[in-house]
Amino acid sequence: MGVLVITPSAVAAAPKVNVQVPPDVVVDDAWFNKVEQLEKLLSNSAVGKVSDIRLLSTLDTPIKGLKAVVYEAMVENPANGQRKPERLVLYSDSTGRYAVVGSVVDMKEGKDLGSTFMREQAGNTMSPELLAKAELAPGTGNRRIVLMMDLGQPQGRQFLSELLQRYTAMKSKAGLDMALVSDAQKEINVGAQAVLMGAAGTSRFLPWLAEWLRDGEKASFVDKARLRNDAVVKATLGKGIFAIDKNSRMAVESGIDRLPLIFVNNKGRYTTFKPPQSEADWKALLSD
Repeated sequence: MGVLVITPSAVAAAPKVNVQVPPDVVVDDAWFNKVEQLEKLLSNSAVGKVSDIRLLSTLDTPIKGLKAVVYEAMVENPANGQRKPERLVLYSDSTGRYAVVGSVVDMKEGKDLGSTFMREQAGNTMSPELLAKAELAPGTGNRRIVLMMDLGQPQGRQFLSELLQRYTAMKSKAGLDMALVSDAQKEINVGAQAVLMGAAGTSRFLPWLAEWLRDGEKASFVDKARLRNDAVVKATLGKGIFAIDKNSRMAVESGIDRLPLIFVNNKGRYTTFKPPQSEADWKALLSD
């Protein structure tokens, strides 16, 4: 997507839409607080028809004088007319005169800053205390880590496998919990994660988790015959499906569209942590 720079005078008046400004977000008299300009600007950005805009936050970027402005809005898909909530990121100069629509990429890290800001904002609206969680390690230190993941995806299994290996190698003292979610695209993946969440706190949990990480869809506890005939597996599945549903609904309502999402509770306060990309990142996450 290219970069489009628009001044206020270039945007024609448009019908009003509902813009809500949360009381804790401080903004000046700039374009990002003006309804008509926002509706016209966003609806022309190829994302679809935008309505019910809600300003979430303004955030500093690594670029001097450039702020990220994060919105939540209902966006109508032009292909099928369906509406769904989405997070949108625009950028503003320090005066509030110029709007930048497009991607701002850290070329050294290869990361889209907009995705990073949306991820952080989603984490800020999530309440980890309310998630249904399964304990991976009790921990003996001050830090507790909550991992929101979809283990139905190969990359999710790969991430957790690496994390557990590093956790063991570092002899981390941090407590470790996981909260599983599912996109419901494949029944066996939903079922497997439901079984794992249902087995939390039992002697079956860790062996089944290790089997799923190793074998994926070939894991024995998701064999169709066993799911039909094994009373223990059936009961565990029934218990865990409610946890999967609860976590998945919370993820959708918070606008989370990329996993894993990592929360770190250090001495009673949760913050989000970016997925590690380097040895230093892993040490920062797992050290207590």
